[in-house]
Amino acid sequence: MQLLTYIIVIEICFLLCTASVHFPSLNLTIGTGGNGFGAGSIPLCASSPYGALRLTPDTGNELDIFIVFDHLGGYHFGDSHINTFAHTHTVGAGLPDYGQIGLMPVQVNDVEDLQRMISKTHGYRSAFSHSTERTEPGYYEVYLQTHRIKVQLTATEHVGSHQYLYDKNVNKKYVILIDSSYSLDSSACNNTQVEIDLKMNEVRGWILFDGALSKRFGGVRTYFIISFPQLNITDYGVWNDNKLYPKQLNASACNSGAYLMFSSEQVNILVGISFVSIEQARVNLRMETEYQSFDKILELVQDKWLAEFNRFEIDGWDNDEMSKFNTALYHSLMSPTIWNDANGVYLGWDGQIKVKPDHMDHVYTDMSIWDVFRTQFPFILLHDSKRMNDIVSSIMLNYEQGGDLPKWPLANGYTGCMMGSHSDIILSDLIVKKENSEFLNLTQIVQAVRQVANTNQKHDGRWLVILSSLFHSY
Repeated sequence: MQLLTYIIVIEICFLLCTASVHFPSLNLTIGTGGNGFGAGSIPLCASSPYGALRLTPDTGNELDIFIVFDHLGGYHFGDSHINTFAHTHTVGAGLPDYGQIGLMPVQVNDVEDLQRMISKTHGYRSAFSHSTERTEPGYYEVYLQTHRIKVQLTATEHVGSHQYLYDKNVNKKYVILIDSSYSLDSSACNNTQVEIDLKMNEVRGWILFDGALSKRFGGVRTYFIISFPQLNITDYGVWNDNKLYPKQLNASACNSGAYLMFSSEQVNILVGISFVSIEQARVNLRMETEYQSFDKILELVQDKWLAEFNRFEIDGWDNDEMSKFNTALYHSLMSPTIWNDANGVYLGWDGQIKVKPDHMDHVYTDMSIWDVFRTQFPFILLHDSKRMNDIVSSIMLNYEQGGDLPKWPLANGYTGCMMGSHSDIILSDLIVKKENSEFLNLTQIVQAVRQVANTNQKHDGRWLVILSSLFHSY
């Protein structure tokens, strides 16, 4: 009897330890539908709070017609096909940018079959059904109907963790396609390089892209390392201009990529990114995951999300109201973007490599200030003043390194997007509410606000365009 009791206790403990994180009621598909500017432009992604890596199924309709305003977040709920899984996305922006490094697991008959797939844009895409999707903060799951593969995704701040389970088929070859030149805006790729390293069990490279916003300051270079330490590679190669080159290890220029063939039915891959260097992408891989299993990384990521949700205690609403609030809360925690790498290194607004100040947990970018200065940012200040101080300090780093207070900073550049000078409102809101830390230089803030008020900014954006239009109309 004692032995039976002991066994039951062990089994209960095992179930408790392996149970998934319990999140409040959510509907993460909110904001992924609609048309035109009525769409929320929210990526349905696996990500960490404020993470730079937002691992998202980029989707398309049955005819593969890319309707720009429906896909600014990569995913659109009304679509029927997944084109690829991309690793960087904007949140709620009204223009296409980011969407880099596409990965897609497929099953093929032979190399000729693979050649047909890469011979046209999105030739390897797959049909899917919402009934096979599972979404939680930090987690996305779907079944690829065309290729018969279960896909599970999670992500730290700079590392995407992929787990693929291929339906067993003795007549098919298991393949992963790495589209190193992929970008959400199909015309954004400026240049790219990809290299297969079989000794280190990795594929590495970079893409230089000019999205609708990033092209305004010369583009952004995203570096990546794709690690597959447990994968037994049976074949490999690259492609360029829609043509396969088996057994080759390198490719460059846009419309290029790499492929790996293997015999394992279950595949685990880690994709690390950095905006500084390939070596920094490797640093992020090591520091943020320690090359742990998919389940361990998922647990780490979801614990971060749960810690954010646990800041709030809501009652008195019905389930529908709770779901809307919790989903809006989740969306408010998706951006702005953590810009520094895991060891504090980041690319400054002057183009130089920097290390974040010790008093900051993170440096932030991708701030749609014009849109959120009255809503999201006051909300962050309300529940997380330390993070808001870091956001304001990031705005001041932008000023120090670039010369202006930003309106809509993306990556490490000014986009000149929107009118007004709403950074000064964010700065003053923090100070008036007496939430500013001792590290904030008030003299510098006054100087920056006066500069905005009394001089034309180099990156003055839409305001100068409007004045010019008015002048020429008379």
